[in-house]
Amino acid sequence: MEIITKEFDNLEDVALLIQETIDFQKYVKSFYGKEGLYPLEVSDKDIDNAIDKYISILKTTDKITWGYGDSIDRERVRTIIILSKEYIPISIDNLIGC
Repeated sequence: MEIITKEFDNLEDVALLIQETIDFQKYVKSFYGKEGLYPLEVSDKDIDNAIDKYISILKTTDKITWGYGDSIDRERVRTIIILSKEYIPISIDNLIGC
């Protein structure tokens, strides 16, 4: 997700970012959504919010980086979902080592 570090010069870049975001959302939901491999009993909106939170965290730190939508990114989003369900504050330290 180049949204983290890049400014967009044209609509093709924006379209690519949108498609990459949609693909990542589908990927995360295929694991943790209601019919996923490891359902977490959360709504699609909860997953979307966790992805938004993850992107926000990535924009503010250099301790963790975007893995281009791979399993580490998915697992970090899972951690955010679990912490959110348990009302535990989310910090960068919670995501390091996922």
